[in-house]
Amino acid sequence: MIEFRAHGAGSMARPAWLRPAVVLSTILLFSLSCGQLSEPPEVLVEVGDFALDEADLDEYEARLPEHLGSPLSGAAQIRDVLSGLVDRQLMIMEARRLGYFEVVEVERKLRRSTRRWLADHQIKTTIGDSVTISAAEEEAAYRNGWSRKVRLAHIELANKADAEAAGDLLAAGADFAAVARSRSIAPDAADGGDLPRWYGPDDLPPQLATAVASMAVGDISGIIPTGRGFEIVRVVAADSVTLEEVRQPLRRSLQQRVLQRARRQLLIELEARFDVRYDGEVIARVQEHASSQDSQSSQPLAARGRDVLLRAGNGLRLLRSGALGREAIADSAGFVGAVRERILADSLLVWEAHRRGLDGDPAFARFHQRRHEDLAITHLRRKQVIEHIVITDEDVRQRYEQDIDDYSEQPVSEVVEIATDSLGLARHLLQRVRAGEDMAELSRQYGRRRSTHAHRHVTEAPGADEDAASAQLREAVHGREIGSLIGPLQLAGGGYLIARVEGRAGVWVRSLESVRPVLEYKLKRERNAQEFERYIQALRQQYGGEVTWHDQSIDELAKRRR
Repeated sequence: MIEFRAHGAGSMARPAWLRPAVVLSTILLFSLSCGQLSEPPEVLVEVGDFALDEADLDEYEARLPEHLGSPLSGAAQIRDVLSGLVDRQLMIMEARRLGYFEVVEVERKLRRSTRRWLADHQIKTTIGDSVTISAAEEEAAYRNGWSRKVRLAHIELANKADAEAAGDLLAAGADFAAVARSRSIAPDAADGGDLPRWYGPDDLPPQLATAVASMAVGDISGIIPTGRGFEIVRVVAADSVTLEEVRQPLRRSLQQRVLQRARRQLLIELEARFDVRYDGEVIARVQEHASSQDSQSSQPLAARGRDVLLRAGNGLRLLRSGALGREAIADSAGFVGAVRERILADSLLVWEAHRRGLDGDPAFARFHQRRHEDLAITHLRRKQVIEHIVITDEDVRQRYEQDIDDYSEQPVSEVVEIATDSLGLARHLLQRVRAGEDMAELSRQYGRRRSTHAHRHVTEAPGADEDAASAQLREAVHGREIGSLIGPLQLAGGGYLIARVEGRAGVWVRSLESVRPVLEYKLKRERNAQEFERYIQALRQQYGGEVTWHDQSIDELAKRRR
């Protein structure tokens, strides 16, 4: 484990917002800044000692995703939205009763979150969040990948083995939508993995954006690690966009690059301010042993005074794991830069935040309270709901029988094909095939796609994402005997195709064991939602006497909002 110690006496000082004097002065300053105390807002609902007013309602509505908004109107809509806030407060009360605010796991995550907040706030107050980007820079970025938007379908897999199995099916010509329905663990699997919106470069995670940037319509990506699993994506459609349409997200992306450079420079300055030192000889030894099993040394590699920030053994493990990047393997400056930006950055920023008193900011107190509540609620849900969910073999078997159609593969014909731009070349190659030459080899030499994999699977039923050329081949293959030669076919999208039927397989169904991980994931997700609804209903009954609705205030608010 990497060793970090805070500045000063080696432990974080008590945050200023926890000191009573600071709390009192904050209240007084707020009152003075208002000139005079205004009338308190009307309470809409009370939960124990906690009162919810219009400001709480507005804040909650602003954070709600659009699809979770209330479909009602007037006072009914206000009560509907407030019920979510009431449920949250009931869970907070129950988490306090059970002592979940003080459990080690919650407190550890809270410390991590507060460090992240202080680091981010330090960046914002030091560097700012606005950078001027020139028109020439915008134009250059627009031409380099921002001039189109795409529609995608995807297959989400839990592990690499499942991803490779799905990739093998697609490489053999399996229908993308069918593979998504039978193997994807995403909620949209039943829709063939189709994502019902357009995506620009700024709308996708970096790994997916990079992969999609060079893909044409119809292309299927390789396996893309995402940090929470693996994805395979297909570009379903693409359309051009004007610079004006993407100007805002494009500008944000360019600004982010500039801010990253400023952040890098700030970290260098903070290293000097806090006198962080690196031992060049230890770094050299770590790099020398990066490919061996030696050097589990406890020698300090980076230190601040007498406080050791990183030891040689930990540095070696980070180097071997790839956490420091390729630039850290041989170059000592690259090693130091990687440690500074990937390992020590938060500590440097938090030290500076403490030095400047940012832990006394009232915004930090609000964040700390809300984050503590959220973590306690999450722990409550895990301990009281999720850990009690049991999926039996019988549950899995029943769901398998219920969804059996999703795991049935249509009759498939295996064909080998050659696509060309010229009718004359297609006829010439057809004669050579009839003369006994290897069709797959001819495809590699003369085919329009120069494919190293000339074989493909053709299903009898049309796929959800089938293009016109695939439909022509499917219709031409239907009913043909094994060994039949087909073509030349003039393709709807241009060019010509010849093919030969190599084999045929009837309807087959994937085994229960092969789809068990997908079924268990679906069942757990559904059971989680069901059990949570039962649990929250029980909390409502348990704390029913603690909730007081102010119907008149709600009705008056509804009238003002008309």
